[in-house]
Amino acid sequence: MVILDLHTHSEFSDGKISVAQIVEIANSFHYKVGIADHYGPCDKLFSEEALTSYLEYLQKFPVYKSIELDLGKEPVISHQALDKLDYVIGGVHHWGEICFFDGNASVEKPEQLIEGILRLLEKSMEHYHLDILAHPTLLPISLKEKITELIFQTQWAERLIALACEKNVALEISARWPAPDEKFYEMAMRKGVKFSLGSDGHNLEKVCRLEYPLNIVRKLNIPESQIFRPLSTNRSPQTAEK
Repeated sequence: MVILDLHTHSEFSDGKISVAQIVEIANSFHYKVGIADHYGPCDKLFSEEALTSYLEYLQKFPVYKSIELDLGKEPVISHQALDKLDYVIGGVHHWGEICFFDGNASVEKPEQLIEGILRLLEKSMEHYHLDILAHPTLLPISLKEKITELIFQTQWAERLIALACEKNVALEISARWPAPDEKFYEMAMRKGVKFSLGSDGHNLEKVCRLEYPLNIVRKLNIPESQIFRPLSTNRSPQTAEK
């Protein structure tokens, strides 16, 4: 099986590494790699004009071309622009004024938050025709001790997996933001969901470091048929496998 790291970030967004360096690292691991820089109103890539320049530059390298849409921030992008990509990743990083990476962020009603996230994901999967949901169980890190309880005891995990099945969206096994319990991946595998492997690497030390995702694949014996692979240079149904 050819191993793909489909979630890396370069200097085109908040990465600290060039595309050429990402390719060099991927070659050293004998992996294939996708560049998926952040696209949204607060990012360097915030317009279709900037996206065009980005894609023209990526064309020089043997990489898959993607972006990570900042869901919930209402990135403005046309379907014509999205169709120029090999695949599209969506990720939730904020909820209202709550930044998920702020350990001091107060979440007074976590059950309402996860319900809102599920509604957002359903809307986004439909609107943007997402191929991959990044770090699917990422919630505000201030809820770290409650995440397992929140996603399983509320049946949120089961509903998210059912949504991914319905919308034909691959769930990322993230090296950076692993699920709190591998039970999540096992449940998804049994439902026939496809998976994407992603380092979410932003620097030299993290790009293509897929030890955790590969361990999950081996431990659960996830079949190759359930690993998402972009097949071509565009997203048409005839050339992209989910």
